[in-house]
Amino acid sequence: MHVGRVNRSLALHTTPFRSSCLIQNWGKALAGTVTRCFPLRSDPQIGATFAFAQHSKWSQRIDNDIALSKPPPHQISKDMVVEILKSDQPDTQFPPIDAPPAYASASSSTERTLDPTQLPPLPRQNFLSIRRGDGSIKGTWVIDPDIKPPESVLAPIKPDTTRKNLELLTKDGSINADIWIVGDGDSEQRVNEGGEKPGPVTVDVRSKDGRVKVVMHADEKHLFQLMITAHDGRVTLALPRSFVGPLTVTTRDGKLLFEGSMANNVVTFSEVKHTHKCFVGDARAACFGQGDWTGSIVEVDCHDGSVTVYYVDEIDEIQEKKKNTRGFWERFLRID
Repeated sequence: MHVGRVNRSLALHTTPFRSSCLIQNWGKALAGTVTRCFPLRSDPQIGATFAFAQHSKWSQRIDNDIALSKPPPHQISKDMVVEILKSDQPDTQFPPIDAPPAYASASSSTERTLDPTQLPPLPRQNFLSIRRGDGSIKGTWVIDPDIKPPESVLAPIKPDTTRKNLELLTKDGSINADIWIVGDGDSEQRVNEGGEKPGPVTVDVRSKDGRVKVVMHADEKHLFQLMITAHDGRVTLALPRSFVGPLTVTTRDGKLLFEGSMANNVVTFSEVKHTHKCFVGDARAACFGQGDWTGSIVEVDCHDGSVTVYYVDEIDEIQEKKKNTRGFWERFLRID
């Protein structure tokens, strides 16, 4: 752009004297322009020295390149301009581009066995039943199906019904349950010795008026059947990474949301009359549909509210994301 201006300016002058003066003045202007283009030369004294050097360099090279005795318009050599620009370019050292950070290890997210050190320091229980007419239920329970308490200490059940390993019921209140399913390994040994294979651990969580949150912990050796019912309130469910099985969700007035990596690990087979029939995990590898299913099962019935499902090892990440989202909208909608 500057070279074009020089050519047009030189074309307007026919005398060598005017051309020489104009070239010198343009060299000064260019020196000032170049000085402003390089922020590293912000010191006034350094900038003045740099401008004088640019002016002298341009004047000398223009005088050598242009024969003023020739008729105008005078032209500047393109090779000379390229050489000047290269020599005048400051030596700027750019830092090396860092390599992208290595992906975090996925061993924690794909853990298939429970770490005994992570178990809460609570006694193991079985066939626990909590029924409340009015009030919320909140707690952490470690369920061991190998424990056989006497019938005299257990809650009564209706005839022709099967006792649940864990039952949480309330008519008016929310439920917040952190459930751990463990075992001592005797069941597997009994199966190897020809004994009967134990069935899955049964968990029943119901609230007629209140939201329900269930966090399940279990490894692939301990299967479970989880039933959640919420008549008036949303449902939040965190499943262990080891869970592979059918998931049936009914939402009459709400949405079904899969968050985190759960969204990429679930397939929906059908959605009819507000009921979603899904499968979590690899259905083909699990031989789903080839005979009766004997693995883990989850069923959720939410009459009025949304259902959110994600993996238990992503709770902190998802909660932090929701917290940041709420904080953004609170700041956005705040009226000062």
